[in-house]
Amino acid sequence: MKYLLFIPLFTLILLVDIHLVDTAEISLTITECPTIEVDYHVAMFTMHLSEAVDSPVTFHLESDHPNIAYPLKESVTFQPTDGVTPKVLFVYGANVGYANIKVYYNDTRVKLSDRNGGIDVLVVHSLFVTTVIQIFGWIYFVAWAISFYPQLYTNFKRKSVTGLSFDFLCYNFIGYFAYSAFNVGLFYFQTVQDEYFDKYGGSVIPVLSNDVFVGLHSLTLTTIAIVQCFIYERGDQKVSLMCKLIVGSCWLFALCSLIPTLMSKITWLMYLNFFSYIKLGVTLVKCVPQFYMNYKRKSTIGFSIESVLTDLIGASFSLVQMFLLAYNNSKMYGIQYSVI
Repeated sequence: MKYLLFIPLFTLILLVDIHLVDTAEISLTITECPTIEVDYHVAMFTMHLSEAVDSPVTFHLESDHPNIAYPLKESVTFQPTDGVTPKVLFVYGANVGYANIKVYYNDTRVKLSDRNGGIDVLVVHSLFVTTVIQIFGWIYFVAWAISFYPQLYTNFKRKSVTGLSFDFLCYNFIGYFAYSAFNVGLFYFQTVQDEYFDKYGGSVIPVLSNDVFVGLHSLTLTTIAIVQCFIYERGDQKVSLMCKLIVGSCWLFALCSLIPTLMSKITWLMYLNFFSYIKLGVTLVKCVPQFYMNYKRKSTIGFSIESVLTDLIGASFSLVQMFLLAYNNSKMYGIQYSVI
């Protein structure tokens, strides 16, 4: 009779063991889906489980923009006999743009690894143009990155900033600050990206990683040049009243626009657009003070010509890249997001 007391305990242990087996997690891994060239239509990706299942598991696939890209199979099932053999699936690229293939399943044994339930798909006109865009991007990245160093070296060697317009530096600082703010916001923040996709539908973010680095790098080196103006000989040079008014207006505009943004009266995407307008406006006028100073002095001593040449090369390749990116993604409105 006393052995009957152990039956409930044995039953409890058995139930716990069964529960643990039923809820053992199996990881599902999905490979990245490559960019699809619309002329070739199809791209491949794979799904595989970390271990075999003891009963069938079905995953359903659904595109958020089926007019752009969609899976050729709407579901895939892993059978116990499949083991850990990966499943190969294909995505059809119907039109140029961006889509996300969502993965749905209702099985407590499985968890998704390394992503948030979807496969990003980018459909473009030409993979060759995509390669050219990347090459041009890194060319302008290098050109713009080195364009600041000749001027910094000239200032350091002469221990003087005479011949370098302070207005030019002020415009450069606020311009690259606005450029960096826009690029960082659109490249890193999901909220802004979602607003962009909601406004333009299936599309591609028109900001690349080299755009982000160029902006932050340029802002840093412009700050160093401004510091040089405080420690090196500068003569009677100073920031003009006109420059103070323009720069002050830009800062005031950015600050006042932040208030309705925080109150959700305007979107963060629109707020970042304001920074792109600031950068564009500053770019149109920033060189005028330096040109006038050179004309007035009848000399370019103190102003690095090498900086101008490398900046021109960078701007040219950036402009070409901008139009190629807009063409390849059939989104000419994306040009407004690529400010030089």
